[in-house]
Amino acid sequence: MGDEYGGFLGLLHAGFSTLTLFAPAGREQIMAEREAVAAFVVPPGRFAAENRYVQLDMRGQLAAQAGEVAEAERVAAELDRAVIGRPGSTLGPDWALAIRATLLRRAGSLEDALSSLEKMRGRLYSDQAWTFALPHLRWARAELLFLLGRHDEAERFYLTDQRDDDGYYIAPRMRRLGQIEEKRGNREKAIAYYTRFVEYWSDCDPELRPQVDEARGRLAALQAGPL
Repeated sequence: MGDEYGGFLGLLHAGFSTLTLFAPAGREQIMAEREAVAAFVVPPGRFAAENRYVQLDMRGQLAAQAGEVAEAERVAAELDRAVIGRPGSTLGPDWALAIRATLLRRAGSLEDALSSLEKMRGRLYSDQAWTFALPHLRWARAELLFLLGRHDEAERFYLTDQRDDDGYYIAPRMRRLGQIEEKRGNREKAIAYYTRFVEYWSDCDPELRPQVDEARGRLAALQAGPL
């Protein structure tokens, strides 16, 4: 089980940008991850079949992020037909909808992308090992609502079901919640959220630094006086 789990973590690392949607990923990074995911050899074991579907989903998401529509659609069609794990699981079709949502968002069709995510039925494994599938999909839906100006709905998704397995998203959530409260004119709440965000990412990677600098600027402006 140790080798199998280690292999699973290696697969997640190979396609990391598919799970950390808050971080900017340029085409060079996306293409490098596509190669790494495609070349990854899933280790044998109890969950080998499921992990190969994880690999397939990552390939589809990276193809969608790269704007390779035909490949993304090919993967989505394969996932549409997949029964992953227990009978009744909708994980395969749900991932297909998420891939299509990425394509639609990239094309600028935000409403259609949101509609695709809203069709997900969410019948997943009960095993804790599979809860990783949820945080990035919740984030994707919240982001679309935020970009569409539907801030009350976005807030609910940013705040929903915060658990240990979605720790990567805690800081980005604080940033978005700060922006929402600032738009509402709630100065103190905005300051609190921005402050937490800056604290979380005080030592972040260089590609994330612009988000922190922006938040520091907003924080300084809010602390200087009322809106």
